[in-house]
Amino acid sequence: GDIDSLLKLLPYYNSTQKANILLELSQQYLSFSMDSSREYALMALAKAKELKDQNLIAEAYKTLGNIYYYQGNNNKVVGYYDSSLVAYTMMHDSAGMANVWNNLGLIYQHLGNYQVSIDYNLKSLRYKMSINDSVGIISSYNNIGSIYYDLGEYIISQNYFLKALRICEKLHSYKYSPGILNNLGLI
Repeated sequence: GDIDSLLKLLPYYNSTQKANILLELSQQYLSFSMDSSREYALMALAKAKELKDQNLIAEAYKTLGNIYYYQGNNNKVVGYYDSSLVAYTMMHDSAGMANVWNNLGLIYQHLGNYQVSIDYNLKSLRYKMSINDSVGIISSYNNIGSIYYDLGEYIISQNYFLKALRICEKLHSYKYSPGILNNLGLI
């Protein structure tokens, strides 16, 4: 929903619903007010901890990590993503863990710590494979291919891009093909 509607309804919801609405408000504000986005995410985290709801705790930490990612504060990003990962691990939430490992891989690639980035992306890939997340697998192959490209390992890079492209073709899902083909064209 839009921000005004969410704010008007907030007082009428129970605690779990409030935490979800606070997270939604954080997402809504992310594109134009990082401070407000962070405040709503922190309120959601406090409410989630009060409820002892591990899923909401994990989501709130991940949201805070995303906010700091967009602000370029990599030290805080890693801390919040690590906290999110702990909560997802406690719940044995493979999709949540895969998502956070993917995000951590992107951070470390951006920082130029390529081996750590590869390790996180491979962890993410394993979990995506275990839950048959085809789109996630495509994304992981493409991310790993990009890292190897950055390292100048073009043959390995090409192999990962081709793996991603084959899955797109197998699924008749061409949404991601242009980006992958573009990456192949760079080699």
